[in-house]
Amino acid sequence: MVRIIVAVQNATALWAMKTMLQEQPDITMVGEAADGEALLTAAELQEADLILVDSKLPRICFANLLARLHALMPRPFVVAIGSHVEDLQPALDAGADGFFSQIDGPDGLLNYVRHFDYGTRS
Repeated sequence: MVRIIVAVQNATALWAMKTMLQEQPDITMVGEAADGEALLTAAELQEADLILVDSKLPRICFANLLARLHALMPRPFVVAIGSHVEDLQPALDAGADGFFSQIDGPDGLLNYVRHFDYGTRS
């Protein structure tokens, strides 16, 4: 069972992702957030294996947000979500453990979550 927090600034996208993930028997939604401060609070209160975070999340610098998430124990994996391929490299440079392109849609997201390598933490 994978425990996930989703942080997306767009309310409709957040609702859609949360609803889809909650319907999966092998995924447990443990939190959600629409901005960086709310994400930090959720991540401190709920132990997550994976945090899916909008690379444009407001209220905190993305690199600082990732550094603070990576300091949590146990350390969750943090995957940036972006809608453009040019979001990939900045997200990885900021410290994201992976990147998911929203272009790949809902089925792509489920496939990504299910096949992510949860075995190695840095």
